[in-house]
Amino acid sequence: MKDPINFSDHSKGSHPRASIHNRRLVLKLLHDGPLTRSQLSEITGLRTSTITYIVRDLIQNQIVRTVGKVASQSVGRKQILVEVNPHLGWSVGIGLGGDLASLAYVDASRNMIDRDQFEISGDIMETLAQLKAHVDNWAKSRGHDNGRLLSVGMGVPGMIDPQEGVVMRSTSLQVKDLPLAKLVKKHFKVNAYIDNDVNFAAHAEAQLGSAQDHLDFVYFLMNVNTVGDRYRIGSLGSSLYLDGRLRRGSHYVAGEIDLLLQAEERQMVSAEELLLMDKPDAPITEGMHRLAVRMGTTMAAVADLIDPAAVVLGGNASISNIKMIESIQTEMNQRLLQAPGREIRVLSSKFQDRGVSVGAAIAAIDAAMLNLDESVLSRLSNHPARLLDESEQAPRFR
Repeated sequence: MKDPINFSDHSKGSHPRASIHNRRLVLKLLHDGPLTRSQLSEITGLRTSTITYIVRDLIQNQIVRTVGKVASQSVGRKQILVEVNPHLGWSVGIGLGGDLASLAYVDASRNMIDRDQFEISGDIMETLAQLKAHVDNWAKSRGHDNGRLLSVGMGVPGMIDPQEGVVMRSTSLQVKDLPLAKLVKKHFKVNAYIDNDVNFAAHAEAQLGSAQDHLDFVYFLMNVNTVGDRYRIGSLGSSLYLDGRLRRGSHYVAGEIDLLLQAEERQMVSAEELLLMDKPDAPITEGMHRLAVRMGTTMAAVADLIDPAAVVLGGNASISNIKMIESIQTEMNQRLLQAPGREIRVLSSKFQDRGVSVGAAIAAIDAAMLNLDESVLSRLSNHPARLLDESEQAPRFR
């Protein structure tokens, strides 16, 4: 059992803010898995009567459902487990990079429904129209009700103000001061959540990926571009997680670094080496070793500043080669300021090039579930959800 969270019991009276706060707290806990009313009361510190009222209301609105019973710690009846109803609705996460859009679809319980990608072309307005048409066609072909779309998350390269949903500057999209969240909402008719692509990729690893067991880590996203019959290793964007939280910086640019500062120095690898980088048991070539040394050197500079427990490698080129990961880890740790017992682990991303869309989808559904209001519930009531019975268990997105 988790330790109690020190929240005051706002059950006295019917203050709207207290009610919203308590409901959000319950939903946040249920997103991690089924709990009983007693467990919810113990974790939150709220009275059982308050939890009972909240859960009853959530069940009536089909936001949560019962999913079986567990033995009580004391003598008596078994306690009923409740969880978020996966069929309440769904969200889509979108990662934009170059001429490709990567999409991840999740239901209200964070279960993965599908993954998808397709080529895009034109400016951002044309891209948004293409995305809307593609998502609509996907929903129609898969039997998902568009009326139950809860939110959209979108990760883009560049400097992003996530609070306002504004792309302050993006060389890739060739835009400046673009109110992207408002534009996405206009197209999809639901709330949109915008962030830097690397931040969303790191969020996926922190929540459901390789970094779940680490409160402090750095996520590195490596970009690889085609140059003739070879591949150029370009910039290495990063995202910082400290004390279990994403750190953006005062101007939303924390972690913005470049693996290779001079264009003429940028590492080139062959198609064969790119394939070897993705194979865990493959050998490591001299070119791959040089790249590993360069990456380890850059990572050491960042790691010395924030002292993470691990770094996670992701991007459009998968690095799963054990020998290469060991070379990066060795080079980085050799260059670190030495301290007793200090060794920073290098981990391969669980989601690789799909990390941006997966992180965007998770963030979007989490935000949507915490911001369900009467207008959303009214819209959903016109599109009935199918409640699973207790024998049906949707696999959690792990």
